[in-house]
Amino acid sequence: MTDGRRRAQHLVLAAACLAATLSGCALGPDLSPVAIQGQVDLTVPEPTPFTGRTFDADLLVTSAAPLPERVVDRVADQESVRRAAPLSVFTIAAAGRSVTVVAGDPTHLRAFSAPHVARRDDAWRGLAAGAAIVSDTAVPDSDISTVQLDPTGALPLAGVAAVTTLPVRTDLMVNESWARALRAPVGNAMLVSIVDGEDVANVLPAIERAVGATAQVVDLTGAGPGAAPRPALLTGGAVAEAVGSFTYVPQPDGTIQIDPDWVADRIVTTDVPILGRVTCHRVMVPQLAGAMAELVERGLADLIDVSQFGGCWVPRFIASDPTRGISLHSWGIAVDLNVSTNHRGTVGDMDPRIVEVMAAWGFAWGGLWSDPDPMHFELAALRN
Repeated sequence: MTDGRRRAQHLVLAAACLAATLSGCALGPDLSPVAIQGQVDLTVPEPTPFTGRTFDADLLVTSAAPLPERVVDRVADQESVRRAAPLSVFTIAAAGRSVTVVAGDPTHLRAFSAPHVARRDDAWRGLAAGAAIVSDTAVPDSDISTVQLDPTGALPLAGVAAVTTLPVRTDLMVNESWARALRAPVGNAMLVSIVDGEDVANVLPAIERAVGATAQVVDLTGAGPGAAPRPALLTGGAVAEAVGSFTYVPQPDGTIQIDPDWVADRIVTTDVPILGRVTCHRVMVPQLAGAMAELVERGLADLIDVSQFGGCWVPRFIASDPTRGISLHSWGIAVDLNVSTNHRGTVGDMDPRIVEVMAAWGFAWGGLWSDPDPMHFELAALRN
C-alpha cells in the first residue's frame, strides 16, 4: 500500500469522515455515504466555464437553519457587495473530532477558491458529479482518487486542494446534493466579497441590518473589533439533531468559549454509578448512567479506574490545536475512561467487557479506529 493510500484511509478518521457505518462516526447507518451513493442522485449541473477571476471572502453570513431567500437577496443586492455565494456549512462527528464540511454550487465555490484551485476543471467537474474535494491541510497527496470509508465502499475524490476561506477549519467540500442527502441545513450560510476600496468595518453594519436576527455575520478579514462567534453545527442523524448547535469564540489556550445559553440548556452536572459526579450533555447522561449501572450489576465496576476518568464536557479543540477541529468533548457527548493506560495511538488495555456494555448503550469505541484512541467512547446512537 502506498503512503498516499494510507493517508487516504487515515483521512476518514482524522479529517474527512463521512461514513456512518464506520465505527466512531455518530451519524447512523441510514446516512452512510456508501449507501447514499447507491440510492440517491448526487450529481448537480457542471460549473460554468471559469472566467479566470476569483474573489476574496470578506464576510461569512451563517445560521443554524437555511437562510430565507429574502435575506440572501438583501445581502446580494447591497451596493458594497461584489459577489455573494450561498452555501452550507455543517459538521459531522468522526473519530473523536468534528469534521467541517462545506457544500454548495460548484460555480459559487469555485469563485471563492484559490486561483490555482479554481483553474482545475477536473476537480470542479468531479465535484458536480458527486465526488469531493479534500483540504490539502488534511491530505498532502494530490494523487489520491478515493477515501476508503469502510470495508464496503469508498467516496470518490475530485481532488486534494486548498478550500474556501472560512472562520472554521474546512476539511471537505461537496456539492449541495450531498448536503441534502446528509440532512444538512442547505443554504445556511453565505460567503460575501465586498467591492474594492470599501472598508469592512463600514460595510458590516449594513450586512447585519440586512440579515436581521436570522443569522450572524462574521468578519473574515480580521480587521473588525474582537473575535466574532463562530458556528458549530453538528449534522447527520438522531444524535446530531438531539445534541444541537452552538456558537463559540476560540481562546488563546486552545479552549473555546461556548454560548452560555447553549451550555445552560444542554450541559448538566449529575451523579452516575461508578464515575460519580459528571458534567455532560443532557442527552447522553441517561445512556452513560445506564452503561455504568450495567457494569455494576454484572460485577464489573472494578474494571473502571475512577481516578483515571478523563471527563466528558471539555470545550476545546483537538489537543488544544485550532487546526485540528473541535473535539466532540465540546458537545459533551464523549467520555475518556482509564486514561493512563489507554493513550491515543496505542492498543491500550481496555477490557472488552467495558466495550461490549458501552456499545450496547449506544457508544462507539475509539479503540477500533485506524488511529486508535482506546480511552475514548462517544455517543453514536440514541437508546430508549
